[in-house]
Amino acid sequence: MGPPSWPERRRGAITWEVTRDGPVSTVPLAVLEAYLWAQRRAGPTRRMAVAGLLLVATAATGMGVYGAATLAWLPKVMGRVG
Repeated sequence: MGPPSWPERRRGAITWEVTRDGPVSTVPLAVLEAYLWAQRRAGPTRRMAVAGLLLVATAATGMGVYGAATLAWLPKVMGRVG
């Protein structure tokens, strides 16, 4: 969810090398921890909140995949970028 969606949201050229040591790389781990916590001990309201968090994380991942595909992969595959 981190690095591929980050340039799409920021519209900049931020690479994996720049963000891999920063807070962006800890977001997937925090989402996993929230999911595991909700699975173990949370009540219905908190489980719904974590479900919402998972929905947002999934949407951000989808945006990142779309952005990476349209901005980086497809131009090279289609031969538009040398």
